[in-house]
This record gives sequence, C-alpha cells and structure tokens, in this order.
Amino acid sequence: MPKPEIIEKALNQIRKRAVNYVYFFNHLTSPEWIEPLYSNGMFQHPPLPEQEEGYISFPPWPESRYLVRMASKSPELVLSTIIKIPETENIRVHEDFAEAALAMPPDLAVRLIKKEIDWIKSQQHLYFLPEIYGKLISHLARGGQVNYALNLARTLLAVNPTMRKYKEENISLMPSSPFIRFDIWYYEQILKNNMPDLVITAKEDALKLLCDLLVDVIRFSDESTDETVEEYSFIWRPAIEEHDQNHRIHEINDLIVSAVRDVADELIETNGKIVLEIIEGQTFKLFKRIGLYLRRKWPEIDPDGTANLVINPNVFDDIHLHHEFYLLVAEQFDNFSPMVQKAYLDMIKQAVDVGKKFDLREREYGNQPHTEEIESYVRRWQYKKLWPIQAFLDQEWREQFNTLKGEFGELDHPEFYSYFSKGWVGPISPKAIEDLKSMNIDELISFLNSWSPSESPMSASPEGLGRQLTELVSLEPEPFSIEAGRFENLDPTYTRALLSGFRDALKQKKTFQWLPVLDLCHRIIDQTREILERKIEDMDTDPDRGWTRKVIADLLEIAFKLNMIPFDLRTAAWDVLSPITDDPDPTMEHEEKYGGSNMSPAMLSINTTRGAAMRAVMRYALWIRKHIEETTDSKERVDSGFEEMPEVRDVLERHLDPNLDPSLAIHSVYGQWFPWLVLLDEKWAAQNTTKIFPMDRNLHDAAWRTYIVYCKPYDNVLDLLREEYSRAIDNIESLSEDQKPLFNYDKNLVEHTMTYYWRGKLDIDEPDGVLTRFFTKAPEEFRGQAIEFIGRNLYNSKESIDSEILKRLKKLWETRINAIRATKKDNINTELVSFGWWFVSAKFDDDWAISQLEDLIELTNGKIDPDHLVIERLAELSKTMPLFTVKCLAQIFESDKNKWRIHSFVDHMRIIIGTALKSTDDVAYKTAAEFVDRLLASGYLDFRDLLTETDE
Repeated sequence: MPKPEIIEKALNQIRKRAVNYVYFFNHLTSPEWIEPLYSNGMFQHPPLPEQEEGYISFPPWPESRYLVRMASKSPELVLSTIIKIPETENIRVHEDFAEAALAMPPDLAVRLIKKEIDWIKSQQHLYFLPEIYGKLISHLARGGQVNYALNLARTLLAVNPTMRKYKEENISLMPSSPFIRFDIWYYEQILKNNMPDLVITAKEDALKLLCDLLVDVIRFSDESTDETVEEYSFIWRPAIEEHDQNHRIHEINDLIVSAVRDVADELIETNGKIVLEIIEGQTFKLFKRIGLYLRRKWPEIDPDGTANLVINPNVFDDIHLHHEFYLLVAEQFDNFSPMVQKAYLDMIKQAVDVGKKFDLREREYGNQPHTEEIESYVRRWQYKKLWPIQAFLDQEWREQFNTLKGEFGELDHPEFYSYFSKGWVGPISPKAIEDLKSMNIDELISFLNSWSPSESPMSASPEGLGRQLTELVSLEPEPFSIEAGRFENLDPTYTRALLSGFRDALKQKKTFQWLPVLDLCHRIIDQTREILERKIEDMDTDPDRGWTRKVIADLLEIAFKLNMIPFDLRTAAWDVLSPITDDPDPTMEHEEKYGGSNMSPAMLSINTTRGAAMRAVMRYALWIRKHIEETTDSKERVDSGFEEMPEVRDVLERHLDPNLDPSLAIHSVYGQWFPWLVLLDEKWAAQNTTKIFPMDRNLHDAAWRTYIVYCKPYDNVLDLLREEYSRAIDNIESLSEDQKPLFNYDKNLVEHTMTYYWRGKLDIDEPDGVLTRFFTKAPEEFRGQAIEFIGRNLYNSKESIDSEILKRLKKLWETRINAIRATKKDNINTELVSFGWWFVSAKFDDDWAISQLEDLIELTNGKIDPDHLVIERLAELSKTMPLFTVKCLAQIFESDKNKWRIHSFVDHMRIIIGTALKSTDDVAYKTAAEFVDRLLASGYLDFRDLLTETDE
C-alpha cells in the first residue's frame, strides 16, 4: 500500500486541475490504491449525465475505469468498492460495472449482477449497454451461474407494453408494437451470440424463457389478443421456417419466433416430447404452428400424437395453421397408418360444415349464394385439401382429383393461405396472372364484364383483378393495343388498369400500336367523367373516370418524353390530351385540404389529373421541337417558337389567367418548366414572365419556389429573372417554418446565386446587384452556406479550375473577410468558418491559402470547418511552411474549449509539431516548443517525446 505522504501528495496534485485527475487514474496499475483512495472520498461521486441543447451525454469516470483494470487483479476488493458506489444514471459508469463483472469469477460477478438487474428494470433505454450485458449472460452461463444468467437475460430481453394516451381523454392504450429497451440490432445479436451459451446450460428453462417473451410480444402487440388464441400470425409470419414470404424478419416478433424455433429444434433431439409439451402447451396458435413445424422435421418423436393431430377437425381446417399443416401432411401422409389416411380422406369427402360455413359467411355480408356457388366452393375446398397428398392417392381418388384439376386448374402456392408476390400486401385478384394469360381477348373481356366480388373484406376485388390485368398488359402490350377499342365499355377500374399496363410497358421501352390506343383514350375522354348513380365507398373500385383520365395524361407524358408515338399521330395525341387540361381535378377545395404544409403545389401537380395533363403539355411541346430540329429548315422553325405549336400556346395562356385557373398546383408547373419555356419560345417567356411570377403572393410563390427547388440555374434564364432573384434575396427570411423543410428553398436559392457568380454572371462589385444584396441582407446562416457551397465544389472537383474562376473566387473571399473585419463585432461571425473547404481543396496557391487561413483563424478564434481535413492539409504543407502551419494548429487547438477534438488530430498534430521542431526556422522551432509546453500543461503528455527527440 502506498505511504500516507505519497497518497496526500497525489491527492493534492489531482485536485489542482482536471487533467491531473484524469492522468492519475488512467495510469494507476496497482489495486493497492483502492482502499486509501476510497477512505479519502474517491469512488463515491460518479458524474451525472450532462444535458445541453436537447442532447444528453454520459461523461466517462476515470475512477470506474481504474476499477475495471483492477477487477482481474483484485476482484473481491473491486466488487466491494463498486457495491458501495451510490446509484447513478450515468450509462458509461454502468458499462464499467459490467466490464468489471466480466473480469471477475462468475461466483463473484453475480453479486454485482443483482444490483445491475434492479437498475436495468428502472431504465427506459440502455443505449450501447446491451452488447456487454449479453457477454455477461454468456459469462455467467459458462461459469455455472445459470439462474443468474436466466434472470439477467429475462430482464435484458423483456418486452413491455408502451402506453399511449388520447389527446382528448386521459385514456391509456397499448400500441401496435411492444417496447424494448434498446435498438433491435442489439436484440438480434444477443439472441444470436449469447443465447446459445444459455441454452447449453439452462436447456428447457432457456426455451421457456423465450416462450414467455413470445407470449408477451403477442399480448403487447395488440390488445385484442390479450385473451384470445388467434393472433393472426400467419399474416405477419407466413412461414415458421425461413422463407422469403417472411418480409418482417428484423422485427421483434419475428426474431423471437425464430429464436423459439431454433432452440426447440436444438433441444428436441435429446429432450423429445418435453420440448413439444413446452411449445404446444402455450395458448396462442402460433405455438401450435411451431409444434407442427417440429413434428414435420422430427417425425419419430411422437408419431401417434402427430397422426391424431392431422385428423383433428380443429386442426384440419384451421387457416391459422394452414402452412405448417400443409407441409406436414405433404411429407408424412404416406407414413400414416391406413386407418389415419382413410380418416383424413373421409373428412375431405364429407366436407363437414364447409358449405354451411360458406353460406353463413355470404349471408353475413348481404349476399344470397346460389346452390351452384356453394357446391363450387365445396369442390374447390376439397381440391385444395387433396393437393398436398396427390402423390399418395389411389386410382379412385386420383380420378376425382384430376376432375377437380380440370375444373379449377393449377394452384398457385397452395402451401400458403395467402401468398404475396413482390412483397405487395394488398387487393386480391380472383384470377392469377397465369389464368388471365390463358384466356383469349373474348374470354378476358367476358370475364371482366361478368365477374363480381363478394362483400367479404378479405375477398378478391376489382382493384386486385385490375392490377393483374395491368401486369399482364405490360408484359406483352402489342396484342392488347390492337384490340384496345374492345375494352371501351368495361368498368373504369379495368380501363384504367389496361392503360396502366401500356404506361408500364412504355417505361420498359416496349412498343405497341398507338392508333387504337389513342382512339380508346379519345372515346374514354368523350364519355362523362361522372357515372350516374354510382356509389363507391371503398378504394377497390374507381369512383368515376377521373382516375383513368389521370393515367391517360401520365401515359402521354411518358410517351412524349421517350419519343414513342409516331409523329404523324400528333393531332390524334393532342385531341386526347387537350380536354384533360380542363379536368376539374384539382379543385380549390382539394388544394385547401391537401396543400399547404401537407403537400407542395409541385407535388399536387404530379398527383392530380389537370396537373399531370399540363406536365404532359410541356413534354408534348418538347416532343414537337425535337422533330422540328430534324427537318431541313429547322433553325427558322425553331426560332418561330410557339408559332409551330399554337395549340400549346393557347393552353398555356388560358391556364395562366387566374380568373380561369386559380390553382396553385397548375401555376407551379410554369415555374418547374420555366427554363424549357424559355427554350421553346424565349420571346413568349419574356412577355409572360410577370404572369408566371405575378404580384399575387400565393401564385407567385407557387411558381417561383418550385422553379428554385426543381430547376438548375441556367445562364439564359438569369436575364429574364434577375429582378426575381433580387426580390427573393430581399425576402429570404420570410418563409414560414412549415415551408422551409418542405421546399429546402433557401438552400437552393443560395446555390443558384453562388453558381451564377462562379460562372461570372453576377458581380460582387455591382452596388445594387443580386450578389451584393445577398451578402447585405441574407442572414449569417445563409451567407455561411454560400461560402461552404463554393468550398465543397472546389474540394469535390477532380479537375483543375480555370484561373479566371479562381481569381473571381479570391475576390469574393477577400471582399467578405474585409467586410467582416470592418464590423469589429465582439461576437464571432460564423459566415466564414467553412473557408476550410476552400483551403483543403488545394486549388489555390499555397501562400495565398495559408495566409487567408491564418487571418480567418485569428478572426474566428480558431473556429474552422472541416477542422480534421484542415489539419490534415496543414500536415501536408508543414514541410514547406513549418511556421505558418504550427501557428494555425496552435490557434485551432486553443479554440477547442473542451479539447474533445484533439483525439482525432493527434497523428497529424505530431507531424506538424515535429516538422517545426526540426526545421531551421528558429521562430518555427520556438513556436512549436511553446505549443508543446501548453499541451503538456493541459495534460496531453503524449507529446513530450517530441521535445526529447529534438534534444537528442
């Protein structure tokens, strides 16, 4: 044990300054200091969590880090010390406790685990602790402390109900997902890496623990399952085995299902029926499914019990158990006794209550099924039940099976009650795409006209059938295009689906016959939009022909963009598109409801019919221009602008009139396409600029903000919009808070402005110019974004920058730093801190760059961004500029109030300092040596060897 005078001297030193305290505890190597330090007040005041600006941090505690290092050397002493430490909410201190426990023998560690378990139960979030607690589970299990390992695992992996409250009433309800104390990734890692150690020692108790967790997950996932056995797991976990239908594999319920399955699978070979009893003794049907999975995989464990299950009526036709039951029967039917096989077939033959259940279900939804419908339903049910055992049928049953197969065809994924392709969970089709593909056009149209859905909420729907039709058409559009006119009188749900198929085919660059398709579109447009006496109360059937009109507009927009329509069909295409530009969607009521902070005008234009049509008009105009450019007199015709397409001009001018079309969504189209309006007819665009960006604030902002967000800064547009840019700069702070995140408008406005300056289109010396206005009126935050935008572009450019551009950028920088220096404000101006990006780009001559950096660091008290790259660049320049680089480094270091950043810079700092110390420049040497002295005084003793090396 150290002598009292040494202890007193050490305590006096560590109390002088924080850096001495940290250094002392970080370098202690003997546990003999623990008791005297404790007697002098140490190990009794763990640091509290620190909260600042909405963030919480957990400062490290050098005293507990020392105990961690001593835990393997003197575990009992460390244990007794930790147990006496007061309760703390500092996560890092608890991490040290757990790390110390890992270094102790398991029989000692359990005394600390008791304390940690109580603390874990009191926590809402464990942050980064689960990983080390998982290691403790393994440590205890391997060390024979099974019960403690189980208790820690149960506490750590616990799932709990999260309570929520209605805003209007103080009523607590359980949400749709349970609450765990840490990120699900950690949960998965513990199940994967640490649970196996617990299973080896705890065996069935580990399985019971997982079963309990799964029960809690089910109970807390939906309050309706609290007292029921039907948790509908076949929907959220279609297969107990690993399968691509299990689309939620990283959610808590799926993770625990897989863990229960795998542990049961591991234990069943040696523990047999006991495992089945644990699994099948649970209430919920999910466990029955796991039991069926195990019985299929391990048929020798309980063959009699399995045989009784397959002829149990409650199991035989339970949709919840369908998948696992199907696979079990398909694999084991031939192993059952003749008596069991006959009982199974008798249940199929008799179809007990199947027809009655169908009748009752249909009546419940208001349908009166015909006898033929009931009989057909029963036969299909029998067919499905025979499918998994078809290989084992005798001649009589095989003939019956083949008859049913002729009636109903091949079954698509019969092992699943519901099969979801491409991850889509939505409307169900009465026919698979293979069934539709087998029909000719007459049969298909007849089926679409005659089929009607039941009113069951989970049954097939027109929307589901329509989606299959869309996919079918997209696969092979040509034959459908030829016969397109025959689909005219179908329900709008199906005509929309047909046209959606052509649209999707276009996206895949597939060709088809356009004339009959355009003719069908024209006839649909000529029909009334509304359908008299049609009442649709769900989304499974189109309410009118409005959705079809929207698809037509989308179809044409894509076709014009890809140049897929023969140009001689220009008139036919326009005759289809023109009427849709007057579609009532969006109404003013629609925009009021869905616009504002919910959806920008530009997004509304994309998602509404008239908006889509106006966008298609722009594509139509560019499509025409493309073809004009291929003619012999192209220059003259291109210069004539809208004279070549007066129909476009008429539509554009009509909808520019706010008295005729006050829609913000439609007006945003003009803003989004303004550069292309200039391209198509610059004279027309100039004449209508004040109408596109009018005095009316709402209409103006709909077009202007859309232009700024969606368009790049084109040089030929600037002259037309110079006043608009000036006005925007004047009002740069006027956006409401809900508009800023929706548009990201201010950032784009800054980037437009600086891009034009980069290209030489704006002048920093113009007294009332756009750029002068910007740096005079824009908030400091936006001016900083401007400097950073240029810097990042310099840094990311892989090519050399033209000397004229660099000269222009230097002028901007010098103008701004001189302006800020002239203000002589006490507070630090953050506009220029991103000059670091300019500096690290290495695009400027080194002398200018380093001198500007030195001035900036002095002006900002060492603040610079990105500091890590700046210091890396300083290290590169230190060989040729040792004095400047070490001076800059010292200033940056002094600006770091808490000295947190230094740990990221150590290697490059050593290069800069070491180079200066070895240089022939006496001033550089003196500056570096003084800097090292300050580092050592601040407790960074790792730099003292640099002075030693120099002395040698």
